[in-house]
Amino acid sequence: MAGYKLHIIEGTLNLNMNVRFENLSKIKSSTKPKVETKAPNGNIVKQTTIFQGTPLPAGSTQRKWMDTDGKEWAKGDLSYWLEGDEIEELTQTKVLELEGFQQMDSYMNNYIVGPYYELYPCDNSLKKKADRDITIAQNRNQMFKLWEYLDKENVVARGEFNASTRPGFISSDGFIRAVRVNGTKWTLEIAQFKEEKIFNHIQEDRRLIAEPVTVGSSGTKKKVRMI
Repeated sequence: MAGYKLHIIEGTLNLNMNVRFENLSKIKSSTKPKVETKAPNGNIVKQTTIFQGTPLPAGSTQRKWMDTDGKEWAKGDLSYWLEGDEIEELTQTKVLELEGFQQMDSYMNNYIVGPYYELYPCDNSLKKKADRDITIAQNRNQMFKLWEYLDKENVVARGEFNASTRPGFISSDGFIRAVRVNGTKWTLEIAQFKEEKIFNHIQEDRRLIAEPVTVGSSGTKKKVRMI
């Protein structure tokens, strides 16, 4: 099963479920255009790492932790500081504890969100098919219990959620929303908080107009876009 594992818990509704999440905006590599960069003579051009004027072969560079005296350190020896305070390096969320619920209108009107992730019931990586089927059903029931509450109360669930596998230092929140699909099916999605919306003033009588664009002096270049 695709996606990353996530354990979701919530005390008020007595929720406890194992799910997997997958980025809804993820574009498969097979669908990306293979764009080539060419010089005026037609040769293929690639960005190349240079050391003292000599191109380095692919994979030859290394990143090491060196102090100001030139001494090398292991990553486990390091600590991180911000304005005199030691800070924690954050990793991907494995357990998402829902901290509360927020009105849908407030969520939609006040926040800009980043990536969206769909949730799937997890089989807990059990070996026997019968055990996997039972576990998926149990997790799906817990997911539906959450979906039903969110849908009925018109709210979103909120908790600290870091989706990236790359370590970082800025924590983010995730908003779990109930979604209806084609009117007959249901699912849950997590939208990752990006920033608050800042409204400066009301703008009236504005409209968007799509105009054709000429790319390049010859007009022969094409603008790549996803349809």
